Amino acid sequence: MAYYDTPLFANLSLERLFGAIAHATVAYDDFGEPEPEDMADRDPRWDTFPPFHNFLRETYPLVHKHAKLQVVGGYSLLFTLEGTSDAKPLMLAAHLDVVAASTALDRWKYPPFEGHYDGEWIWGRGSSDCKSNLLGQLSALEHLLEGGFKPRRTLLLAYGQDEEARGKYGYADVAIRVESFGGHSSVPGPHTSIGYLARFISALEDADIYSPALTKTNPYYGYLHCLDLYGSRNVPRWLHSALEKDVVDDIAAQVADLGVRSRFILQTSKAATVVHGGVKNNALPEEAGVVFNSRIETTMSVRDHTDRVAETLIPVARRYDLSMNSFGDELCNGTQGTVYLELLGNTEPSPITPWHTPQFQLYASAVKSAFGDNTIVAPSLSVANTDTKHYWNVSTNIIRWTPARLGTRLGAHTVNERIKLTSHIETVKFFHELIIQFEAAA
Repeated sequence: MAYYDTPLFANLSLERLFGAIAHATVAYDDFGEPEPEDMADRDPRWDTFPPFHNFLRETYPLVHKHAKLQVVGGYSLLFTLEGTSDAKPLMLAAHLDVVAASTALDRWKYPPFEGHYDGEWIWGRGSSDCKSNLLGQLSALEHLLEGGFKPRRTLLLAYGQDEEARGKYGYADVAIRVESFGGHSSVPGPHTSIGYLARFISALEDADIYSPALTKTNPYYGYLHCLDLYGSRNVPRWLHSALEKDVVDDIAAQVADLGVRSRFILQTSKAATVVHGGVKNNALPEEAGVVFNSRIETTMSVRDHTDRVAETLIPVARRYDLSMNSFGDELCNGTQGTVYLELLGNTEPSPITPWHTPQFQLYASAVKSAFGDNTIVAPSLSVANTDTKHYWNVSTNIIRWTPARLGTRLGAHTVNERIKLTSHIETVKFFHELIIQFEAAA
């Protein structure tokens, strides 16, 4: 571990991260299939991935020498380092792709795909999400192999190509599409399709249709207990008495009132994210639409969510004399147009990972080794997208966690994405320790 604290490794880490950031492996929501039946239909935006594969091959020669590499589904990578025992494998996951950085370029302090180090922060798209994790895993294994590492437990490294586009769990994208009469803008009706759409957007945004939910099997309940026992003086005093009374609904409501970050760990969200309508300044738009993205809390289903959306919007359709087609069902008839509710994509909330297990204890030991013995390891929930849905049938012990201190990774999915160099090095240390801890238990 001492090697990771040397200037030599710091410089090597900078070089590796700069190289990774320079590969703009952007995932797009409308990506075509990477391996279509007719390669003439192949989406050329996948072309950024093979050069990134080559970069990883050149940067981590020992990993590529000793581990079997399979390319899956076009551009995803699966490394397998065979062990000598029959212990169940350890799999480390990350993703190769990043979100786009094509808008608000004037707000970036440094170009998003060049990589810049200011003496503290490494700037660039993917520096935080999630090429630090990707390189952290590969760097840890490369260093172990340099020392002659030969595992008893098989080690898998799984790197997806489209996490940012398709790797979601506990989510739903609902489209609201309004069709109404077109014509010349000099003779408009009371409302255009855009005007009707505005009413639907406002109604859904303003509707109070979700409440925070907490159960004793929710990992966040365990987190609150750890916070009560080991938290700083800033922990609200009401938490201890609330946990003693054990009224989870009251706890959920009070946690939600702390702010939006706390609220949407326990409550389904809804946000209008994409809108379209109109093609010409002097033409009445015949169609307008919006997409609402929602993250579904653990006690709800996607059907629960879509039912509540429909119930909220039916009165609006009736008020404006519009027909309504809700996810294929005709709910009301009108004469001024039609509103369609469509489910573009969805995944049910992910299964909850148990935390009173030997596997979680090994993970906790690695956290303490990398971040200090005074670190308290507690279960919690992630509201961000991941591609772990592909592994639900492989293991119940899926831990979704990025090894970083608060405030050391900033700007994911927005401008000025960056990570502290010290944070990236701690990431490498953590994955080194995780491999060692599971190896010792093999």
